[in-house]
Amino acid sequence: IEMHYNTNATTSTFNALAQIGLRGANNTDFKNLNYSAVAHWPGVAPSPVGTMPLGTLNTQQVLFRNTAQIQATSNRLFRWTPVTCFAPTGLAVTVDSVTNNTATITWNAAVPAPSNGYDYYVTTSPVAPNAGTTPTGSTLAGVLTANLTGLTQGQLQYVYVRSKCSGVDISTWTPVVNFTTLCDPTNVIYQQYFDGPVIPASAPYHGVIPACTTQQNVGTGNPWVTTNQDLYYTDAGMDSNILMYNGQALPGAGNPANVWWFTQGINLVGGTTYSINYLYGGTSMPSTVQNKMKVAYGTYPSAAGMTINLDNHPDIKGSSFNNIVNFTPASSGVYYFGFNAYSNANNGQLYVDDVQIYESVCLQPINVSVSGIT
Repeated sequence: IEMHYNTNATTSTFNALAQIGLRGANNTDFKNLNYSAVAHWPGVAPSPVGTMPLGTLNTQQVLFRNTAQIQATSNRLFRWTPVTCFAPTGLAVTVDSVTNNTATITWNAAVPAPSNGYDYYVTTSPVAPNAGTTPTGSTLAGVLTANLTGLTQGQLQYVYVRSKCSGVDISTWTPVVNFTTLCDPTNVIYQQYFDGPVIPASAPYHGVIPACTTQQNVGTGNPWVTTNQDLYYTDAGMDSNILMYNGQALPGAGNPANVWWFTQGINLVGGTTYSINYLYGGTSMPSTVQNKMKVAYGTYPSAAGMTINLDNHPDIKGSSFNNIVNFTPASSGVYYFGFNAYSNANNGQLYVDDVQIYESVCLQPINVSVSGIT
């Protein structure tokens, strides 16, 4: 592909820039020029001597007005060789595949499919790879998945894939996909008071969830956030920071909640009775407000992994309320505990605090009844 430009002898003092180059299927696949100097386009003569440099960013441009003139002696013919090896698309992390040190990725085949398969690259650095980056691993032709192993627990991971059409002909890397590995499991007593995150000083005062906890939004409402109880719920009886579902904030305001917050994985022994203890509450005014929350546990921190229900709170108003549930896992293993906000739209805020999981040494009575009243 050739681009041949005419001369331009304008004397305007107005800066004008334009992009010169090629773009692929996405804006990470580009070859462009970068010349923003207020000077004539370079050529053999007059000075400066040289050629138009290639850009390193897809936003870089070329100045072609003001004192930057296109002269007869400027380099005005640019040749581009289109790529012959195309990157795959649809890179994704397989649902429920992420552990503390492994994950599975998949992608869609490039068209045409590369004869030598694909390279993949996983890193904890946000710096994108280039053509000379050594891949983490490779797959054979036609294989569209890879198992990532040896990952660091509790770390944000960045993943890329590229096509290998021959020994020398490789595609650009795909746009990045990232995920965070789970933390290594911990033991009881587990305590989460939500006091670690720093709450922003400006509205809506939403902080991140604590390290080694995760969440999954399976609806169209908002995510769980942390905040300071006094910013939303003065004298609620909770301590400092709390976990909050804010049904009035953007971007999910007006949509019903369906979001899970999960604890870190906890080692439990089958046949042993444990207790989960937590505070919860919510907006109390107007009288029509009604928040809803379920609590469950299972062997993976996802909505599908919460297979054992512990309690349901379908009508939460005011706070704080303390709830203790005794439970006995059938088998030993790593378990995660989930709190599912499922309130209808526009019902204010829902709160959780002081989550504790411990072995029960003095069980709370259950199924209390009264009889023989006289």
